[in-house]
Amino acid sequence: MLGFEHEDPRIAGSVEVALMWSHTFTGGIQSFANCVPTPGGGPHVVGFREGVAAAVNTFVQERQPLTRIDTGLGPDRFDDGLTAVVSVKRSGRQPICPSQAPSGMLKAGLDRGQTVYTEPMARAVVEPAVLKLVRQYPRGGSFSTTVTSGGDGFTMCAHIRAQWAAPGQVKIALACWVVNMDTARYLGDNPPAREEMRLPPEGTAEWDEELTGRVIGHLAARMNAPAAALPTTDGHLTITVPLVLT
Repeated sequence: MLGFEHEDPRIAGSVEVALMWSHTFTGGIQSFANCVPTPGGGPHVVGFREGVAAAVNTFVQERQPLTRIDTGLGPDRFDDGLTAVVSVKRSGRQPICPSQAPSGMLKAGLDRGQTVYTEPMARAVVEPAVLKLVRQYPRGGSFSTTVTSGGDGFTMCAHIRAQWAAPGQVKIALACWVVNMDTARYLGDNPPAREEMRLPPEGTAEWDEELTGRVIGHLAARMNAPAAALPTTDGHLTITVPLVLT
């Protein structure tokens, strides 16, 4: 088992990490922000997973260079058997209770979070999910999944559909929304419900077109989409990207 604590003035706080691998496929990452559980993950979890991948890649390259095919191992390659606890503590940060704060303050906080997290959401959550879908289902119909990434008092959700449109081209449909996960919801009479994490008919979520546009804009730039995103009839934005699996 490995463990460490690091003070970082850039976040005006500290990060504590403990991790270990086992020979099983079980495990998982438990994360906390100011001692509050963040089951949806967040940038602290994204940074941890990318840091683990970078450290292992450096270790491998120093001892046995990767092949031209495996030029780098992504975070998903290290999930099996990994158990970790990631805790971020920021001084002076206290959760805002919606019943005590003006509604505009909470809305502004969510809007700032959406802006900050849209690029990491596209890079570290949506793109890997797209690649996983097309690798699992190399040909045939449209396949979908819902992924999440936690923020400071909210969880960002994305419903993804991926389908091979033509040889070397994948059509991606995306819908994103935000679920308020403020601590006060857990303590009050309105705790977050599982249905909020799913679009109809399985859930009650409503997509946020502006948020979806930001995320899919980053995704389009990363995956070299030749054209802008277009709306669908069922509340998604769609792009077609060139993709050749190796």
